Amino acid sequence: MIGVQLSTATGCSEGTGGQRGVEALPGGIALYIKKSIQCEELSLKNSHKPVESLWVRIRDGGNKGSLVVGVYSRPPDQGEPTDEAFFLQLQEASCSQFLILLRDFNHPDIYGKSNTASCRRSRRLLECMEDNFLNQVVDSPT
Repeated sequence: MIGVQLSTATGCSEGTGGQRGVEALPGGIALYIKKSIQCEELSLKNSHKPVESLWVRIRDGGNKGSLVVGVYSRPPDQGEPTDEAFFLQLQEASCSQFLILLRDFNHPDIYGKSNTASCRRSRRLLECMEDNFLNQVVDSPT
């Protein structure tokens, strides 16, 4: 397996290689993909923003298409400008034919089964998901 790990605000490192970027973030996210699977990290328009996200395109060996996988972690104290930067990334990534988003949004007031929220910022997230024709599959705490 190879690992792709977001370790800085402006870039990522692959495997055990060095970091790119300058500003370190606490925590971080990782996505591990088997070596036999063709993949490439996507550089989205707002990738330079301090969003803890990682976007990878996985290519189908039979040239039938590709799958975009996004990994996102939202700290509970994240500000609105960073939320908006993520929404722009999501909008760009959702133009792909197939998209899977693995995430921790840290919006405890979103009710998965009814797809509603009591907080304005959480409702903005739900609007972004709806605008990009995305559906939540897991509707209970994991």
